[in-house]
Amino acid sequence: MNKFTIRTGSTVDIDASVAAYTEALTQWAADNDIPSDQIATAVNTVLDNADGERVPMPALLNFAATELGSNYRNHSTLTDRIHDFVSAEVKAGRLFTVKGSGGGVSRTAPVKKSV
Repeated sequence: MNKFTIRTGSTVDIDASVAAYTEALTQWAADNDIPSDQIATAVNTVLDNADGERVPMPALLNFAATELGSNYRNHSTLTDRIHDFVSAEVKAGRLFTVKGSGGGVSRTAPVKKSV
């Protein structure tokens, strides 16, 4: 609270404090509030560039965040949002993950090996 509290002498200037908070919140929203359709486009761009190969999750998160124009202030928030999006797509069966060596995220279901 003190970060946005503006004082005039010994009293709190409520209007100036509200303006300071509004400016900070507006900047935060601009940096962090990315619509889901933009996240989907960024993830699809990364998968398109992979030519059907599985993309390791850390690489997918990083490259998708780069597609969204991430910076040092919002990179962590963006990668969290992208991870949530990818997890939801996996749960819905629209993306698939394979763990371990050669694993990653792709649009195609892994082929089960027969014995």
